[in-house]
Amino acid sequence: MKADKKFLLICLAFIPLWGLSQQPKTSNPKNFSSIPVVNAGPDLVLVPGQTQVQAQATVDDATASILWNGPVGFSSNILRPWISDLGMYEITATNSFGCSSSDQMELREVNPTDTLFISPPPVCTGEEPIWLFSYTTIMDGSFSGPGVYGYYFYPDSVDVGIHELIWNIDGKTYTTEITILAGPNVWVHQDMLFGCVGQSVTLSAVGQADSYHWTLNTDTISTDQYHSVFVENEPVVYGLVAGKYYQLENKTCYIRDTTTVSQIPTGFSYTQETGEGAYGPIFGSNVSFNPDFEYAISYSWNFGNTYVPGGGTSNEMSPTYNYSPYYGYFTVVLTMNSVCGVTTHSEVVRVNSLTTSAESLTSADVSIYPNPTTSLLNISFGDKQISTVIITDVIGKVLVNQKLDNYFDSKYQVDVNNYKPGVYTITLSGKNGGVFSSKFIKQ
Repeated sequence: MKADKKFLLICLAFIPLWGLSQQPKTSNPKNFSSIPVVNAGPDLVLVPGQTQVQAQATVDDATASILWNGPVGFSSNILRPWISDLGMYEITATNSFGCSSSDQMELREVNPTDTLFISPPPVCTGEEPIWLFSYTTIMDGSFSGPGVYGYYFYPDSVDVGIHELIWNIDGKTYTTEITILAGPNVWVHQDMLFGCVGQSVTLSAVGQADSYHWTLNTDTISTDQYHSVFVENEPVVYGLVAGKYYQLENKTCYIRDTTTVSQIPTGFSYTQETGEGAYGPIFGSNVSFNPDFEYAISYSWNFGNTYVPGGGTSNEMSPTYNYSPYYGYFTVVLTMNSVCGVTTHSEVVRVNSLTTSAESLTSADVSIYPNPTTSLLNISFGDKQISTVIITDVIGKVLVNQKLDNYFDSKYQVDVNNYKPGVYTITLSGKNGGVFSSKFIKQ
């Protein structure tokens, strides 16, 4: 057995006497140090065929001097020497102030009843790796088995259950088992909870556990499965810690999850194709928009295209808008009606090129007839998908600006009976990019 620790205090202190009116010569007089704490490490054993082992001492003061004494005149001034003679070893650590402490450990032969590799206690998934030498009496050898990497066992790398660990030392093999336990099958109901400022929402844990802890900034605010909180002006992150107790192992395993409570947001994100051109970055003209909140009563988008009447609009939740053939900076505004009322949000979108994957529209794809026409104008575009039809007169006045987002026919017809005789321009925009422009005559 390991000998009891003994501490040798050999600190001699000279304390100067100061007069009542005398001040120290320095504002930072040197303080006397505490005793260094030294630990000789565990008792060690020699198995048959093994000639030496390494001591596992520790000391809390890296600057302290070390002195080992042991059987057959053994002496060493390093912290972890290799030792080979059976018997009691003592280590003394001394700091720069002359303060010392000592500790002892024993090296002995292995006994038939010695358990050289003991089983680690059950661990939970998600816990820290285990240093396997903590469960042997010899600081040597190699380990193998599922979840073992070097000298460590990683609980997260194996399934829940019992696993065998193998320790190889000097040609001999020892085995033991380790049990991996799972936390409860519990999670928060929603990653994001939305509401109106000042109103309450309910934090919900889905599944069954033996304990629940809702936390805010690491402080427990409730131990119930369900807990109501108020919606603040800024998003607030709440944590869930749920525990499952294993009576046989007298151990509780935990899972952790989070949810964010926020006021209903009016913001939105958008995506567009980007790339690098000869003069800098390219921002594609086909832009898709998505609101941050998908459960509003209604959505109203204005895409800020000042080149067309109204700027381009949509009432879809997640629309796609093609700015081609225009480019520049466009202020997109989303007006959203939710249970919290009507709110708006704007973002500036940059467009300086068609998307590189834009589908072309040519005269081979589009037919306009009859041309000239007196009453009806037919536009045929075959298998091409057209998003917008625009007709302007000779001075650029827009007479038709028709979106065809839900139009699945291959033809479109325009009544031009009320048009004055003259030349008109028709412009078609493809849903996948591409623009076609042509002229027709009204007689």
